[in-house]
Amino acid sequence: MKKDTMCKNPTSKIKEPKVRKRIPKYLSEREIEHLRESCHSPIEKAIFEFVFSTGCRIGEVVALEKNYINWFNHSAIVRGKGDKEREVYFNTRCDIWLKHYIESRNDHNSTIFVTARQHTK
Repeated sequence: MKKDTMCKNPTSKIKEPKVRKRIPKYLSEREIEHLRESCHSPIEKAIFEFVFSTGCRIGEVVALEKNYINWFNHSAIVRGKGDKEREVYFNTRCDIWLKHYIESRNDHNSTIFVTARQHTK
């Protein structure tokens, strides 16, 4: 009994099926308003409006410093994945809540969003 052997894999030129990209889910206007109404303190409102209007990741938001905000054109420089910087833009509602929150603070921390734990450092 003689065995035949192949020199090449006959399936090597067959491409794998493409994996469908998942369509991102988004919130309805009603859901956005419910979230907005659940924010009570100035920091909650400022964080919500900043994340909502810029699309920033949480890691970018918590590292945001006051001197990276351009109030004139409603923009901020955020540091994201891979330590890359990018410019994001925020709306007027966000501008109002950011200023209100910053004015309500009694510290000199350069970071925008400061928690009680950070105040004690």
